Amino acid sequence: MSEDKKDSDPEVEIKFVADKEAARYFKKKEAKENAENPQESGEEFESSFTSKSTYASQIDKIKSKIVFFDYQSEFFTFLVKEIGKGLDFLIVKEFEELPPILAKEKNILLFLNYSAYPRFCQQLIPRIKDKFSHVNMVLVAKNLSAEKVKAHRESSYGVNDYLSFPFSKEDFFRVLLKYN
Repeated sequence: MSEDKKDSDPEVEIKFVADKEAARYFKKKEAKENAENPQESGEEFESSFTSKSTYASQIDKIKSKIVFFDYQSEFFTFLVKEIGKGLDFLIVKEFEELPPILAKEKNILLFLNYSAYPRFCQQLIPRIKDKFSHVNMVLVAKNLSAEKVKAHRESSYGVNDYLSFPFSKEDFFRVLLKYN
């Protein structure tokens, strides 16, 4: 999460690889699951939460509007395929769409993909804290350590919660239930 020379140099064009890595991760996972169980469809995720998971009885308690901000990214689009259809969520692709949504809803859990757009997150987080204090933010980043989370949380860019990619379904639902 710390800035390096490339991140702070405006002349350097940053090429984000998080989307490609996420796509590869989900495609590998889907291919592996299809190879193991060729007769099963993509509803496996949903059925695992409705029948086997400890979260199954608590999913209906999730009252927050879940907003995934997928600015210049496809990360959350891939993630949504894994989440299932039982949740009330919205994927926002453009910055211009975000403020009206944050202003309209009162109970929002906003997911930001730090790995895909770190500079933009650093500019966006303080603005959201200032103008939309009712919004709970979750920062998703690749390979977060406890030290990085602690340092980031204590900075002016700190958010409510953090998820280190790759994360489990249980980790994701733990965060959702924490803010409901």
